Amino acid sequence: MYVKTSMVCLGIVLLTGCQVVDSAMSATDGILNKTGDILNGDFRGLAPAKKATLSEIWKD
Repeated sequence: MYVKTSMVCLGIVLLTGCQVVDSAMSATDGILNKTGDILNGDFRGLAPAKKATLSEIWKD
């Protein structure tokens, strides 16, 4: 009984750890993408959002 309980607890801990690592990787990826855009002179990500038409998006 203790073995099954400990296995379930270990599984939960591992899944939680994977979720934390995934969140950290996602946040790091977002920061690196923003940094790359800024280094390339693309400051649109820092400006407030504005409405755009599909034709404007396709031109970009």
